Amino acid sequence: RARAAGHEAWIAEEMLPFDDAALYDESSPTLMFERVKGARDLRARSRAVLRELAAWREREARRQDRPRGHVIPDLVLSDIARRPPKTREALAQIEGVTRRMVAEYTQSILECVAIAMDLAEEECPPVPRAPVNPPGFVETLRACQEAVRVAGEAAGVDPALFGNRAQLESFIRLAPGERGRSPLFRGWRREFAGERVAAVIDGVHPGAPVAEAAGGGTGGPDNG
Repeated sequence: RARAAGHEAWIAEEMLPFDDAALYDESSPTLMFERVKGARDLRARSRAVLRELAAWREREARRQDRPRGHVIPDLVLSDIARRPPKTREALAQIEGVTRRMVAEYTQSILECVAIAMDLAEEECPPVPRAPVNPPGFVETLRACQEAVRVAGEAAGVDPALFGNRAQLESFIRLAPGERGRSPLFRGWRREFAGERVAAVIDGVHPGAPVAEAAGGGTGGPDNG
């Protein structure tokens, strides 16, 4: 299907990174907390708890040879970090904590909490600074999402393959000269929709990328 649509090279490009052996190296368990959903929303002390919990979960998942989420899901891990329990009873009261988790992991979880709570403030992971959004950020994001959606329809490609919302938000925040740092502005993604998204961000006929992709013409924007 990709060959018939003229996109076979896109698949080859997408698969190329999987040939890099470094991709399969195991990351340090102490770094895994940054990958947990909700980590960026926590305060420094809670991030310290999450760091210990995520490192323990990573080691446990490797020991069991199971996905991390099958040990404890991300959202539950974040909730434990947000409300650090000191007792078995307190752990059991946290939403999402199952009887199995309490039975199997109480001691390990409480040990992680104790280690994190004993850290000095400066030893806790710093809280990431909130990104600074340019004026009209929400409207620009919606316009970019629409441009990607229409490009996907025109190319017969699922728009979700272009990138997730967080990647698109980061791309909008970049200065024009920095866009090459984003995967959305390299290779097949740039060819697919990156240029259209950049045009929307730059305000160059904001509606034009959508209108042109839909109608194939070069007429003026039609935003409805």
